[in-house]
Amino acid sequence: MKFKDFQKQFAESISSNVVMENLGEHIEPVGRLNVEGVFSTYRDDYQARLTSALSHNFETVEQLVGKELFFQLAMNYVVTHPSPHFDLGMLGDDFPAFLKNHPISVELPELYIIAQCDLDFWQVFNSPSEQGISAEEFASKEISEKSKFQFVPSFILRQEKVNAGALWQDIRDQKPSSEWSQSDHSKNYFWSVYKSNSQVKFKIIDPFSFKILHLLSNNSCLGEAIECVSKEFTDTSPDKIQSLFAFMANERILHKFD
Repeated sequence: MKFKDFQKQFAESISSNVVMENLGEHIEPVGRLNVEGVFSTYRDDYQARLTSALSHNFETVEQLVGKELFFQLAMNYVVTHPSPHFDLGMLGDDFPAFLKNHPISVELPELYIIAQCDLDFWQVFNSPSEQGISAEEFASKEISEKSKFQFVPSFILRQEKVNAGALWQDIRDQKPSSEWSQSDHSKNYFWSVYKSNSQVKFKIIDPFSFKILHLLSNNSCLGEAIECVSKEFTDTSPDKIQSLFAFMANERILHKFD
């Protein structure tokens, strides 16, 4: 039996409290324990470890749905999505997609994006603390229409139809639910996550800035990016470009540019 298949059957046996028949062939009990006894011994600890790992990695999701429902979702996920990693800290790569396809998304359509925000947070948190170029170095370099920009690896841009980024921040800031951000489904929402001065930062950004940053991060030169956004936005004044440059320089999210 492949390890992945064993892991899935092991999780299903623990979750259902019924040991699958062919699984017992791969387990050797110790002492007076039989196969059922082995599972009885490990069941509570196994469930606690997996749900604890998911709770740690997706604490904002848990705060939104509550501990009881989160436990049910976590166990369902563990059974249907056995992790390829031995490190429990890496458990949950597919949790956002799992929630998106789960019936709970009918009631909470922003839930899977909240999960993605949690995942983004830990991805940035665990990324190398590579400091981008300083504001002084940025100011000393000449910028032209042909300039291309390379961002630090931890920089993430998001665009969604629901205001999940702001909601994620509200929940993390422990605001009362009456003050949580709401969504206007007729518009798009934009935000970025990145590491600056060894801290994970979250920033809501406007559509103009998102478009420029998205184009620059996908290897467009500055002139191409400005020409593209000028077709979509009426206000492409130098002040808006300078404000965006100030953000890039002060937060040190640029690895280099030329």
